[in-house]
Amino acid sequence: MKKLTKIILFTSTFLLSVSSCGKVNIPREEDKRNLSVEESTLLNLSAIDALGREVKVQDARNTKRKTGLFYHIWHGTHNTRCDDISTRFNITNLLENDPESLWDGSIDPDKFFYWGEPLYGYYNSADPFVITRHVELLTNAGIDYLAYDMTNTVIYPQVVDKIFEILDKYQKQGFNVPKVVFVTHSSSGETIKRCYEYWYKDGAYKNLWYSRDGKRPYIIGYSYELLEAYRKEGKEEEGQEVVNFFDIGEVLWPDDVFQDPEGSPWMDWTYPQKNYNGTMVVSLAQHPGYKMSDQESTNHGRGFDFTDFTNKTENVPAGTNFAQQFQTVFNSNDPTHPLYDEEYEVNNVFITGFNEWIAVKQIDQQGNPFWCDTFNEEYSRDIEMCKNGYGDNYYLELLELNRQYAYEEAKHYNYNLNTIDITDSSLESWNNVKTNYKDFEGDALSRNFISADQTHYLTNNTNRNDIVKTSITHDSKNLYIKVETKDDITARDPNDKTFMNVMINTKKDPNDNFMGFNYVINRSQNGDKCSIERLKKGFETSNVGEARITISSNVMQLEIPLESLGLSKEECNVSLKISDHVEDQENELAYYVDGDSAPIGRLGYDYGY
Repeated sequence: MKKLTKIILFTSTFLLSVSSCGKVNIPREEDKRNLSVEESTLLNLSAIDALGREVKVQDARNTKRKTGLFYHIWHGTHNTRCDDISTRFNITNLLENDPESLWDGSIDPDKFFYWGEPLYGYYNSADPFVITRHVELLTNAGIDYLAYDMTNTVIYPQVVDKIFEILDKYQKQGFNVPKVVFVTHSSSGETIKRCYEYWYKDGAYKNLWYSRDGKRPYIIGYSYELLEAYRKEGKEEEGQEVVNFFDIGEVLWPDDVFQDPEGSPWMDWTYPQKNYNGTMVVSLAQHPGYKMSDQESTNHGRGFDFTDFTNKTENVPAGTNFAQQFQTVFNSNDPTHPLYDEEYEVNNVFITGFNEWIAVKQIDQQGNPFWCDTFNEEYSRDIEMCKNGYGDNYYLELLELNRQYAYEEAKHYNYNLNTIDITDSSLESWNNVKTNYKDFEGDALSRNFISADQTHYLTNNTNRNDIVKTSITHDSKNLYIKVETKDDITARDPNDKTFMNVMINTKKDPNDNFMGFNYVINRSQNGDKCSIERLKKGFETSNVGEARITISSNVMQLEIPLESLGLSKEECNVSLKISDHVEDQENELAYYVDGDSAPIGRLGYDYGY
């Protein structure tokens, strides 16, 4: 049996870097990488979050390092029908407005409560609108596999079938979507058996199975319980075949008496976390006291600081706990650090988690209510964006932390200079342009799906132009941008300022911008000219010039004077994003929800790094 890497306490704190200004006279080299457009797109995603922290461009993926993410599929299956979840089953709201009923054990015992409201509302996990955005978000984050929570015996076939369908769609478009792993615990054998018979036996969606050894699908549970499930039916030989069919990671929970050093944990209450032969758990908050509702008395919240082992509520927006948990991974892979063990470098990080949101109101032996796994913003472990509170900070923190773990630092490559005739509908002058970015086709979709509480439909009809590809280049005078949509671009309403906007970050003013972007192009158009506006905090704009524009069929082209953006031929490092019909332009989170944004949310495509 292999040994566990020794555990040594450290006090270093990981901080995401702050955005810096444009770079001048950087030594550049020829780009000899043979990347697909999907790979290039992912590597060149960048962002600046609400705290000014930067998600940086990367050069290549370290293929030895894998990242898994705990993902919940239970919303809409266990929820109680009610008129308003926010009033009756939202813990944060009840703490503020009706704490008496919250702590009354006779009111709604054994019912599921949300700690807060997800950005996409109280959604049903089978909602294709939400699944599509999750797939896009987590593909962009470089997640290798999603570990679906089946630890409580339910396998949620309608949800999983829809997820498989959407994952398959985008994998066939060329995106490296997260593969599939199931996590079982209670009645593990019976649960794996049902999963095998429902999905694996006939090889459905085999292309989406995650494999550690390149041969067998990886699943997490108890192999001896799986064999026992078949033995009880007198099918021991068949059971052994099923056991051999899977690569079963023996599931671990922190208080299990036997801690298999080759096991598959999804939570760790120690710090620094244990190294299970190259696998390490990174979580956003921990509940070694079991009851997360006990808050700071027994648990580590999102703002917990391991340098002095103190819960710090003021650190919740920055995710200190999450960053320091990841720091253990970085230290374990650093040859100069005491945690480093060459034989057991961390090559598999399991992150807990993305979208748990709910927990059961349980009653202890004294008749007092408590919630086990999640309670409020500070004492919860969701990365998914929320409507209030931390917003999208944790999603962008995930991107940067995972990039530092699983990617190689960006290099500076030569500019591919081109002069484009934007009036040429043949687009021939774009043939030599090498900087292209691909967006998910079909993500601009309408929404009309039953809510988690099964009482009303969640709707969104802002979808219009589906952006699928963006290209960019420049010469000594102009920046050229080409945007392609799935279908012909719709006719423009002259009063519509949300029509096919282009946001640009010139990297020159990190202190006064909107989502990191300091220019917005094409909020108004006059003939073959469109507006260039300076963009500041709060989406405050002022006109600073004009760009040339042409729209033909499904292609929009822009010719933007470098001088108007404060750029030059030699200094042209920008980040850009395209958005269409994001009605609430001043709301940063709307770019994850409405119309279409390429790339999604705060993310931008980086050019000329």
